[in-house]
Amino acid sequence: MQSVEAIFFLQFSCTIFINIKKKRKEDKMLYPTYLYFFEKLFVLPSIYLLVVSYFK
Repeated sequence: MQSVEAIFFLQFSCTIFINIKKKRKEDKMLYPTYLYFFEKLFVLPSIYLLVVSYFK
C-alpha cells in the first residue's frame, strides 16, 4: 500500500514540475526559486519514499 502512495506522490510531483515549466515560459524571473523549492519539497522526499517502500 505504501508503494502505491509513493508512486502517486511521484506522479503528483511530476505534474507540479510540468506546471512550473509552463510557468517558466510566462515568467522567467520566478523560475529558479520555484524550481529550488520544488526540488527540496517534492522530488527528494518522493524518491526517498519510493525507494524505502520498494525495499520493505
